[in-house]
Amino acid sequence: VAEVLKPMTAEQYEQFRHDSVHALMRLNDQCHDTYQISTWERWDYNLDSATLTFSQRGKPRVIASIQVVGTTSNDSNTWMWSWANRHLPDHVSVDVEKVREFGEVNEIGELTDSVLEDDEYLGWAMTAVAARVLNAKGGYRCPSEKGFVYVVFTELAFAA
Repeated sequence: VAEVLKPMTAEQYEQFRHDSVHALMRLNDQCHDTYQISTWERWDYNLDSATLTFSQRGKPRVIASIQVVGTTSNDSNTWMWSWANRHLPDHVSVDVEKVREFGEVNEIGELTDSVLEDDEYLGWAMTAVAARVLNAKGGYRCPSEKGFVYVVFTELAFAA
């Protein structure tokens, strides 16, 4: 007889989310310690290749394979999951579908609703949950013209 898994309670999800934020902070500390992520003078993301490149004096130093978790809009004060954003190529959000599936199984609207009301913490919290569900190596927030693009690192390496 197969065991039926019960969805997380609201309290369990709140704890999961909280623990995810702290886990992402530790991962990002490790990224900094190993790859000096916050010290490079420039970063550039390339959605075609699904990479985020950190460079110094025009030379790539660290290249991360990424998945876009979501974006925020300063105009509408909203968060949009990458899987709902028709402006993003599918391949940069394919893994993030697993976060939506996790939300469906656990009946967590925050992980299944395409667009959420944003505050200054939501993007990082959703990135942290995604990093935990996807077993990512870290996360990053890239400023854009109208808000931020939040990504998780699936792989990181020093440039050749």
